[in-house]
Parts: sequence; structure tokens; C-alpha cells
Amino acid sequence: MRTLSTQGFIINKTPSGEQGECYTLVTQEHGVLSCYKRRSKKPSKKGVLDLFDRIEVQLDSPSERSPFFVKEYVLLERYEALGKRYATLVCVSEFARLLSKNKTECRHAYTLLEKALKAWNAGHPAEVVLFKSLYLFAKQEGYPVKEQWLAKLSGSYQTQALSILNRSLDQCPQTGSLEALTTPLLQWIEHHTDILV
Repeated sequence: MRTLSTQGFIINKTPSGEQGECYTLVTQEHGVLSCYKRRSKKPSKKGVLDLFDRIEVQLDSPSERSPFFVKEYVLLERYEALGKRYATLVCVSEFARLLSKNKTECRHAYTLLEKALKAWNAGHPAEVVLFKSLYLFAKQEGYPVKEQWLAKLSGSYQTQALSILNRSLDQCPQTGSLEALTTPLLQWIEHHTDILV
């Protein structure tokens, strides 16, 4: 029997069979992992777990090769404002989808996601938070995104990117679409790293 206790954010949940759900968590100590939770037939006093909830969870597994199952959990934080703006929800979902595809063991993913969720929940520009988060994720995974991507941007795009990356979110201006930066960054990540996009 394996037992694991940790904190994590729910970044994906899908039905599993007739009476269960599969959750993908970005955890504080164990990176990205999957676990299963059986649906209770009785209403739970703890309420229903939702996407992007931060939880404290105890996981059990009958053997080393078996999946984890949720034994106990406590809801620690819920980011109520994420769903109030469509643009924010799109950006949150895109970043969560990238994390869920990459079962990284790096602990920095938890801290990076926590900062991003707090920023989105506080109403900071959604595309700015996404761009900074993608850039930092590639950098923290050890890829030369500064030297091989940022340094090769054309003048105006490089100036815009540096203006965003070198400022705190409070200092970043309310900007329009950042697709001209985010799309090339994702393309670079896809073709020059092992990160799944």
C-alpha cells in the first residue's frame, strides 16, 4: 500500500467509468500526477471539487504500479473570479492543458501555477499572465528560451516582449491581443523542446 499526502491544484477532471472521476493535479511536492475519486451516492458535506481548486489531499494506491485514489481531501482555496471573464477562462484553460500534457516532476510548476491563478483571479490582463507563464515554464524547465527565442524576435515584438517580461503584473499596461507573441512562443516550445503543447 502506498500513501501520499500533498497539496495540489486540480487542472483537469474527466469521468472515469460510471461512478468515478479522474483528476490531474499539479502538486506541491510531486509535480503533475493523476488520481481517481469514486463518486459518492450521498451528497458530500465537503461539496463538489471543481477545476482549479487548491486542495490538501491524501492519496492511496494498493501497489507501486497501481493508480492513486483519493482517500481524503480538504478544499483550501477556490478562485471564484476565474469564470467571470471569458478571456481569462480561455487563458487559464490553455495553460492548464499544457501542464496536464507534461507530467513533469519539477516542483516549480506548482508555484508558477499558483502565481498565475492568483493573478488571473485578481483581474490582471489574461493574455499577459499567460504569456509570462508560458515563457517562465519553458525557462524553468531548462530550455534556452531567452537566448534562442526572445533574442531572435524582430525589433517591435522584442521590445513588447521585454516590456512585459521585465515588469511586474501591476506595472504591465492593459494591452490588446498578444497572439503575435504567444503563438510564436508556443511554436518554438513545440519544435525546440520536449514540452508537449
